[in-house]
Amino acid sequence: MAIPAKRRSPGGTVELDPITVLYPHIDQTRNPLPRTWCPDSKCEHLGLSHGEMRVHYKGPGTGKNHKDAGSVRTTCPIPPGVGIYYYEVRVVSKGRDGYMGVGLSLGNVNLNRLPGWDKDSYGYHGDDGNSFCCSGSGQPYGPQFTTGDIVGCGVNFIERTVFFTKNGINLGAAFSDLPIKDYYPTVGLQTPGETLEANFGLQPFVFDLTDLRMEMRCKIQRDVFSGSINFEETHKLVSTFLIQNGHCRAAEAFSKHTGISIEEEIQSIRNRQEIQNLVLQGLISRAICETNRLYPKLLSKNPRLEFALKCRQLIEMIAGIDPGSNSEDYQIPDSDDSSEENMDSYTENPPCDGMENGNRVYSNGSLRETEVSEPMEVTEGRNSTESHLERIISFGRQLNILCSRLRDPNCEKQLLEIFGLLAYEEPFESPLGYLLEPIERETVCSSLNSAVLESQALSKEPPLQVLLTQTSTCLSEMTARGFPSSAFVDLNSIIE
Repeated sequence: MAIPAKRRSPGGTVELDPITVLYPHIDQTRNPLPRTWCPDSKCEHLGLSHGEMRVHYKGPGTGKNHKDAGSVRTTCPIPPGVGIYYYEVRVVSKGRDGYMGVGLSLGNVNLNRLPGWDKDSYGYHGDDGNSFCCSGSGQPYGPQFTTGDIVGCGVNFIERTVFFTKNGINLGAAFSDLPIKDYYPTVGLQTPGETLEANFGLQPFVFDLTDLRMEMRCKIQRDVFSGSINFEETHKLVSTFLIQNGHCRAAEAFSKHTGISIEEEIQSIRNRQEIQNLVLQGLISRAICETNRLYPKLLSKNPRLEFALKCRQLIEMIAGIDPGSNSEDYQIPDSDDSSEENMDSYTENPPCDGMENGNRVYSNGSLRETEVSEPMEVTEGRNSTESHLERIISFGRQLNILCSRLRDPNCEKQLLEIFGLLAYEEPFESPLGYLLEPIERETVCSSLNSAVLESQALSKEPPLQVLLTQTSTCLSEMTARGFPSSAFVDLNSIIE
């Protein structure tokens, strides 16, 4: 079952799932994390309560015999890809003798024993403070623990060690050279009255993991940077990234500094940069106008890209950013031919000359002003408001015709969501308000830029971006397959 990254609190506010926050790099659809004790993985001497978080001893024995002991494991094991995992238990009651154990074990370990007594089992016991490593013979380790104490168990898969804490104090490594396997958090009880309650991360821990995680992150990143770097190839990657994303001035400055030549013409880069700026500012009708002027037939040959741009234009019209084109600028032909090969006629190039809005004017296809006007404010009374709404509705109808000819359920769903904005008096505050966020422009902006590059026989995606995507995917796969170090490789911090 997928674990939601967010959950809604009783007060209605959205909160992040605490366990997901602790281990954000773990895909819990593939590698779920422990959250409760498992009713099907416990000794019959033990009982569970409080949502399977609390375990108590209910055995009939006196507790003086090892056969009276029992353990319980979690519903799922710890994926080694977490790098460092930690959980805590609160001693609700030490019971009669406090023969309690906290630790780890594999899924095949006998549950009629305290953790640490058998092969593939590790534990820290409260009655004597000893640590037990796959054996019934303990070794002096830490202090005893009793009612009211908070005992933590952590496993560092990178250094292959297990450590324990008491009331927030790290007691140091109890076991080393730990085999990298799928261990379960495990606790055991032996005498009447003993009760423990677990915290797998849904509540704040008493022990602060921050320093330990930072230490591991720094160590891994030192290892990453210890390799040699081919600066010439790196400079080519950066130069191509700047060029293909339209950062003209930066590309020129970088070329002058490194000596890396610019393969694309400077004017071509500026043209793409101008179009991207228009899209990112929400002035989609102008971006479409410039695209048609500079790259004729591009949109007519990419009907789904044209549809995506028009959808974004409709959103910006609803937001009051884009005034929209007159209905005659965008006419759907009467033909019933819906094949993509015959959709060239779907786009009539809107005239660029004389288009004006706010502080920006098109004249002879050139953009004279680069500042964005503020979102449109209707100041001419009811007639202006109705006129703007009529333009939105008219444009939406035209767009619906194009959508029907694409015959794509995803396009239909997208358009229905946009139409849904019109049902709200305050669309920005509605459940669909995220559509109006400026960050939503980036996807269509990137798609348009890629299409332009491809039309010019250039790579549609910068090699640096491809490399980063591949690296990110590789790290995710390594984490899923249990490579602990991948948990502490932060691409964003490395890039910065």
